[in-house]
Amino acid sequence: MFFKRKSKSLAIDFNGEIYNVSPQKTILESLLKKGASIKYNCGSGTCGQCTFHLIEGAINKKGTSSKSLACSTYPLTDIKLIQY
Repeated sequence: MFFKRKSKSLAIDFNGEIYNVSPQKTILESLLKKGASIKYNCGSGTCGQCTFHLIEGAINKKGTSSKSLACSTYPLTDIKLIQY
């Protein structure tokens, strides 16, 4: 499914830090590019280390799993998330 993203920049509140990111990149790609300290390993959705909890906002994720993986999830709006 394709979602048209109108905004050129979105905000991700990640563990209390705000990052302005591109909606065309996964959450993992965006946060790594901005220097955020996010846990990850494989980057392809198999290890599960980049799992996060969405507090606010809307995301577009691949698959039907209840887990949200930063490596395969895109922000649709400004979002707030935490990673344990």
